Amino acid sequence: MTSPPGPTLHDRIAQIRRSVEEARSMPMSASAVVNRGELLGMLDELAAAARVELAEAADLLAAKDDVVGQGHVRADELVAEARDRQEQLASESAVLQHAREQADAELTVARQEAEALRREVDDYVDTKLAGFEVALERSLETVRKGRERLASGDGTAATGLREDAGPVGEVDLPEHLGG
Repeated sequence: MTSPPGPTLHDRIAQIRRSVEEARSMPMSASAVVNRGELLGMLDELAAAARVELAEAADLLAAKDDVVGQGHVRADELVAEARDRQEQLASESAVLQHAREQADAELTVARQEAEALRREVDDYVDTKLAGFEVALERSLETVRKGRERLASGDGTAATGLREDAGPVGEVDLPEHLGG
C-alpha cells in the first residue's frame, strides 16, 4: 500500500502549526484567535491521514512479520537439510571406513594364505628334490661301482652280470630302481 497523493502527516502538522503561528494575537495575552472551522477541518484531515498511514504501517509490519516468519521457516528447512546431508555423509563415511577395514582384513588373510601356500609348496618341492637327490646318489654310486669293476678287470662289470646271478640276461638293478 502506498500513501495517497497529497500532503503527508508531517506536511499537515506543519500547516496547522503555521495557521496557529499566523493567527491574530489577543492584546496583552498569549492567546490567539483562530478560525475554528478551518482548524478543525485541518485536524480532521490530519486524523484521517494518520489512520491511513497507521494502517499502512500495520500492513507493512504484518508483511514484515510474514517475511521474517517465512525466512525462519526457510532457515529451519535449510538447517534440517544440512543436518540430513551431514548425517548422510557421516553414514557414507562410516560405510566407506568399514569397507576399507574389511578390505584390509581380507587382504591380510589372503597374504597369510598365500605365504602358507608358498611355504607348503617350498616344503613339497624340497621333499621331492631330496628324494631325487637320494635316487641320483644311488644311481651315481651304482655307476661308480660299475666303473670300479670295469677298471679292476673283473669282467662282470661290463655286462652287469654276476657269476652267481642265475640265468644269463638278468641284470642286478639298484634297490631304488626296483632291483
